[in-house]
Amino acid sequence: MARGAAKTDWAASVEAIVRRAPKPATTRDALSAQIRLLALLGSAAPLNVLLSGLAIYVETWADGLLCSVLLVDPSGRQLRPGAAPSLPPAYVQAIDPVPIQSGHGSCGTAAAQREMVIVEDVERSDLWTAYAATAVTHGLRACWSMPVFDDATRLLATLAIYCRRPRKPSPQEIDLIQFAALLAASVIQRHRDAERLRASEARLGAAVWATEIGLWECSADGVARWFDAWPRRFGIEPDCENGTLKQWCERMHPDDVGRYDIVSEPCLHTGVDHYLIDYRMRAPNDRWRWVHERGRVTARASDGTPTGYVGMCIDIDAQKTTAAALREGEARLEAAVGGSDIGLWDWEAGTDSLAWLSDWPRRKGINSTADRTTMADLMAVAHPLDRQRLVHDVDVVIGPGRDSIETEYRFLSLRGEYRWLQARARVVERDSRGRAKRVVGACIDVDQRRRAEEQLRTQAKILETMNEGVVLIDLAGRIEHTNRAFERMFGRAPGQHIGKSILSLLTDSSAERLEPLAEDRLLKRFTERSELFDVLFRRADGTEFTGEVISEAIGLASGQKWLLVVWDVSERKQLEREILDISNRERRQLGNDLHDGLGQELTGVALMLRSVATQLRRDSPTAAPQIDEIVGLVNHAIASTRAMAHGLMPVTLDHGGLGSALAELTSRARVSYGIEVRFRRSIPADLQIDENTANNLYRITQEAINNSIRHGHPGTVLVNLRAHAGKLELSVNDDGVGFVDGPDRIGGMGLKIMKYRAQMIGGTITIEPRRSGGTRVKCVCPAGPLKKDAPQGTRFHAANDHQLR
Repeated sequence: MARGAAKTDWAASVEAIVRRAPKPATTRDALSAQIRLLALLGSAAPLNVLLSGLAIYVETWADGLLCSVLLVDPSGRQLRPGAAPSLPPAYVQAIDPVPIQSGHGSCGTAAAQREMVIVEDVERSDLWTAYAATAVTHGLRACWSMPVFDDATRLLATLAIYCRRPRKPSPQEIDLIQFAALLAASVIQRHRDAERLRASEARLGAAVWATEIGLWECSADGVARWFDAWPRRFGIEPDCENGTLKQWCERMHPDDVGRYDIVSEPCLHTGVDHYLIDYRMRAPNDRWRWVHERGRVTARASDGTPTGYVGMCIDIDAQKTTAAALREGEARLEAAVGGSDIGLWDWEAGTDSLAWLSDWPRRKGINSTADRTTMADLMAVAHPLDRQRLVHDVDVVIGPGRDSIETEYRFLSLRGEYRWLQARARVVERDSRGRAKRVVGACIDVDQRRRAEEQLRTQAKILETMNEGVVLIDLAGRIEHTNRAFERMFGRAPGQHIGKSILSLLTDSSAERLEPLAEDRLLKRFTERSELFDVLFRRADGTEFTGEVISEAIGLASGQKWLLVVWDVSERKQLEREILDISNRERRQLGNDLHDGLGQELTGVALMLRSVATQLRRDSPTAAPQIDEIVGLVNHAIASTRAMAHGLMPVTLDHGGLGSALAELTSRARVSYGIEVRFRRSIPADLQIDENTANNLYRITQEAINNSIRHGHPGTVLVNLRAHAGKLELSVNDDGVGFVDGPDRIGGMGLKIMKYRAQMIGGTITIEPRRSGGTRVKCVCPAGPLKKDAPQGTRFHAANDHQLR
């Protein structure tokens, strides 16, 4: 039953649309085209006829323009002809269909990019590669396309303007095509709304025959008359069989009265002939019952005011209650499905209609439409290696005898990559021949698991082909996995290391260094080092070898583990030692040759020159200064030769060993740099330090002093050498500015050389700030044995210098 409301200024809205229309640029018969379009819009003509009328009307706005409309097909992936009254039919047929993708003409690109696309010359445009020849053959040289959207910004169609010569649109023509697109959207939406309305009315007409419907009529003064006792039969209060519209609205739910006015108002003022609405009415038991009302204007006065209505009411309370429960159930189902990350689907095998129960395909990037597709579409995006298996499995399920299947396939996603999906299918309905009619199933994204499995298989293959030994241990040091190279390195069969402690593979000397940490932090030092370090291992046959080890913490499902990589470097270490020995012997020989050879010869020359100088002073006093100058040069050469000899082998056992060399080094540094440089030693007198260890410790000290003075600007530097618990500890302490850029940047390449020298003698280098300021460089390495003829007890050489605090 319709109800009056205040008149709205609809004329102003119409005038606003008219003012936006472009002014005609030609004298073509625009009036006839406009009248025809208006007549079509008021009829039940098919959509293509409506769009043709629109296109003819648009073409009257400017000379030489040809208009066409392409509609989005139900799949949403391509465009199909809607109207092209002036284009050659052969051309329209040749381009049908047009994919919605960039690079497929002006329309395909405009639909994909959702914006206007202007092509001035189709023959030269990259977007027209597939269509240029056809277009040029039919005399079409330029094309400007605009996407058409509905009120919810869903793509409906594209509207294109063609020209028979290459050119770009004028600003007025751009306004033209934009306005034409708005008109096309209005025509398409109006037609679809009308189609939906006609379909609804048809369904309602059929339902009237099968359901109890309350029919009524209402006059202009609001007096209503029911054709039966529908309000009483359905318990709507009051009886109202011969009541008024006002009485009816007084029993309506307060929240629905305003909606009722809004819905029925267009019938009063805008020429709309019908309305429909759902609302609630009070029942005798004080509960609200849902009613569906549909009304139509049957007569109007000369001024357009309705004078009569007819309509019907249907009790939809049960449907509304069921719909609410269904929505709640669907919401719960969707939440459950979304939370479980499962894609549920229902496939009608006969029509090949595959419906998804959620947006799972869109979320996984498998299908942009997500709600409905076909099995053929899925097969088309299956991985080439899985497609034949998928076709076979589908045939097996469709055929009689097997009701379910579960397997995994790869499908191409919208991002261009293949994803692994697990598919489970079950037949729920078969035809009389036993073939499947309806199949339901679920899809699970297993891509991450499959990729992880593939990665693990690849890593396993890599481990088995590596020449380096790889071992996986737990936090207690127990071996969980080894590769073949590790087993060959230790001379054991596969699996013999599993469950053993990594400490059992070490020699006694290596185990002693690590065992004190085994109680509460087993192998902490062994595993926390991310740089290479040397360890002595024992093979199954009892032989020993030197191994370089690097460790890395990794997290697995069973907890944190340690991955160790081991290299057998025995031969390399032996070669390095031999090279060092050869180098030291050559340096010593070269130093001796310089000192005892060239140095002695230069000394003899200096003595002879002094004798000649004495004689010249008596016989030729003027030549004596030149001889003295020559003597000075020779003496300087002697000093340089001795310095070179000392530099080649600064530490020798024949000249006091490491202690004397360090004392001389600090003395020279004190003189050269003009700061306090002291040396303190506390080592047994009978401790043997081989020349290789001594020379490397000397060079480390030399580099540390130079770095300290260059970067730290200290006032005092203390070099401390002491023996403790079978170790030699050399430290260089300064009271300078300390760290600036971090300890790893101190000394640059010099620090790397110091670390390498320490490694060569089995030691380590640490650089740390001192609590009182400054920096400490400390090298710790194994000490040598005591001399066999040393007396009992321990004797120390110690200087009287005070250590820096």
